[in-house]
Amino acid sequence: MLARAVWPQDEYIVEYSLEYGLLRLSPATRQKLNISVKIVTLDPAKDSCFGDWFSRLLLDGFLGYDDVLMASLKNLAEREDNKGYVRNVVTGEHYRFISMWTSRTSYIAAAFIMLIFDLQQGRLRNVELLHQLPSWTDHLD
Repeated sequence: MLARAVWPQDEYIVEYSLEYGLLRLSPATRQKLNISVKIVTLDPAKDSCFGDWFSRLLLDGFLGYDDVLMASLKNLAEREDNKGYVRNVVTGEHYRFISMWTSRTSYIAAAFIMLIFDLQQGRLRNVELLHQLPSWTDHLD
């Protein structure tokens, strides 16, 4: 099943599916294959899920509604064992939800590699400085 969230201004149109292939099908093919699509229309002025007037002001002026929408879809994907794909219909971008465990281990590996790289660069600079120091002090005489 596909879910489509639509804003009245059609600025944000996204589709969510558990299967990536369903997002790539055209609407005519979906209809021919009898694939059901659930359309959800959200209006920031009427729906209370966007918070009070100040939250709506921040969303409209600074953050954008796509952050709220992606967070909601991420919450939905977490209930499905972090599965699911999102397609932004307006821009054509595709997103895949991954588990937090995968991303946390990636951060640890990246931090370890960065630490090793920084230590190695420091050693190279010290060796280079030690080789240049005697030739630099010779010119002082």
